[in-house]
Amino acid sequence: MKQLSAANISDLRARKIDIYVTIIISIALGLATLTTVEKLPTVSGSDKAYHLILIAILTLPIAIIRPNAMWIILSLTTAFGGAIELLQPLVKRNCGMADFLANAGGAVGGVLVARVFKASPRTTAD
Repeated sequence: MKQLSAANISDLRARKIDIYVTIIISIALGLATLTTVEKLPTVSGSDKAYHLILIAILTLPIAIIRPNAMWIILSLTTAFGGAIELLQPLVKRNCGMADFLANAGGAVGGVLVARVFKASPRTTAD
């Protein structure tokens, strides 16, 4: 399997793959978090970890392909997480500052993972 190279990244950027993937992920997250349910499912572990991981996944495509847009990525992803938290009471779900902070932490974590990914040396297989 070939690793992503600088040429491939610029091609992906030109084709806006990162934006399309991010839109699909944000729609899925919106549907999952803003749907009315009778009873919330029980999850193992802390749901804050799920908030953090899911928002990090939302951040990754653009953070990897457009690393120079870090502040825009952080701002928009944090705003998305905040909007979800503010809208959740409308669908009879809980809104919490701890959830918002986990979302913001996920945005930062996604950018940091992308930076590590971009900084790691890659070998290309021909």
